[in-house]
Amino acid sequence: ENFNCQEISRNFTNHILQAMKSSLFDQIHYSLSRKIFWMDGMGNTYAEMTLNHTNVQNLLKQNQHFDLVIFHQFMTDSYNGFCYHFKAPCIAVTSMTTTSWTNRKVGNPGPPSYVPQLFVNYPAQMNFFQRFHNTIAYILAELSHHLYSRPYQNKLLQKYFPNAPHLDDLYYNTSLILVNSHVITLKKRRNLALILQNHSKMNWRAIVKLWRSRI
Repeated sequence: ENFNCQEISRNFTNHILQAMKSSLFDQIHYSLSRKIFWMDGMGNTYAEMTLNHTNVQNLLKQNQHFDLVIFHQFMTDSYNGFCYHFKAPCIAVTSMTTTSWTNRKVGNPGPPSYVPQLFVNYPAQMNFFQRFHNTIAYILAELSHHLYSRPYQNKLLQKYFPNAPHLDDLYYNTSLILVNSHVITLKKRRNLALILQNHSKMNWRAIVKLWRSRI
């Protein structure tokens, strides 16, 4: 078939890679609230680094048309600007299982009563104390998202995609999410039909064919 794919490579310098490694190891000792804030901050930082990259800026200046935009979803809600800019459907890919930042995009259920949050290592069968702690983690993640991450991502959207609407108007513009998990590892968790498990390692040709088979 006739595919026209524009891939954007991202070359991180050595000092940035070292900073990433150091940050990943340091956060092990953080408190729960600091871990959540650190994760949102890391997403904001790397989203801006990507949008400010020369390859990305050159792509946005070209008068091209794409039928589909595929991007990695990791605290990067400003990437929905690509779908707005190219007037194409969005497919998000994540190397993890379903998380709060993927569930929010499509309204996928993830109640803290039986779905453990990212930074609490609890089983699906939680006792009362674990559910209470998990609920606190859920509330902290929601507060960090709505008060810190989402406003910052909207600033990036307005900065790198001029004339784009507010992020709230583009936030839910995601047609499909491919996650790196399997039904046998997610006990007692239901996902919407637009969340496909065990598909995150597909190459872009396979993703396009999958998309065409579902429309």
